[in-house]
Amino acid sequence: MRPTLTVPFVHLVVSSQQAFVLAAVLVCIWLGPRWAEKLAGFERRTTRCALLCLGLAAFVGGRAHFVAGQWGMFADRPWRALYIWSGGLHAAGAVVLLAVAVPLVCRWMGLPVARFADAFVPTVGVGIAIARLGCFSYGCCFGTVCRWPWCLSFPRDTYIYEYHTSLGLLPADGASTAPIHPLQLYFAGAGLLLTLIGFRLHRRRRYDGQVTLVILLVYALSAAGLELFRADSAPRVYWGPLPQLEWVALGIAAVSGAALVVAEINHRPRRGAGTRRCGEV
Repeated sequence: MRPTLTVPFVHLVVSSQQAFVLAAVLVCIWLGPRWAEKLAGFERRTTRCALLCLGLAAFVGGRAHFVAGQWGMFADRPWRALYIWSGGLHAAGAVVLLAVAVPLVCRWMGLPVARFADAFVPTVGVGIAIARLGCFSYGCCFGTVCRWPWCLSFPRDTYIYEYHTSLGLLPADGASTAPIHPLQLYFAGAGLLLTLIGFRLHRRRRYDGQVTLVILLVYALSAAGLELFRADSAPRVYWGPLPQLEWVALGIAAVSGAALVVAEINHRPRRGAGTRRCGEV
């Protein structure tokens, strides 16, 4: 785990989280047009322009969600919300604004909304996976203490170590944290699962938009489930009995699930369609 990375030759030190987010954007911009062309025949240059706009929307949504949820950190100096290099993004906010931006960008660029979204969503899973590897390297978004074989310990120079020390889980001379769920890797695996489902379902979809709605529902349900393994480290915001991020994930699941049910009803095969009645020629 490396919270910071040094850029060769220029000796610039950057947050590993920010470096991986940038890597996720670059990979998606390179990979997305190729997959969209393969899956639905979209021209690469047009898709690349659309992805640049959508990437910006996702970043703004992720940052706005973080700032809104952690407003106490910015209330005295609101302009610090614009200090994007300080880190702080929430994936749920990125997904919500992305869902809003896709129809707007597609209409602006003359692209069929549902068909483009179906060809685009597999790329989103890769972006999520790469960004979550940044969380793992940086040491944020970590899980609760566990004793399973795959649980990991983190070194002394991490926030996780400080958090466990404050809870009294470690001796004063402890070399590493208590074993915890590698939640960041769980989220990364969920992202790759979205990509796999997107490709598999795209070959069998019955209508445009089906892949997008299924992926959105799977994302929300996986996020809601994985949030249960997130450690209650500050600043973690609660709305009543559940964390704010849990409510947002459940809300996305409810909306996408309802939309999927309506779409499936509207596109279900009609009984008797395509058959001839007695006496017809």
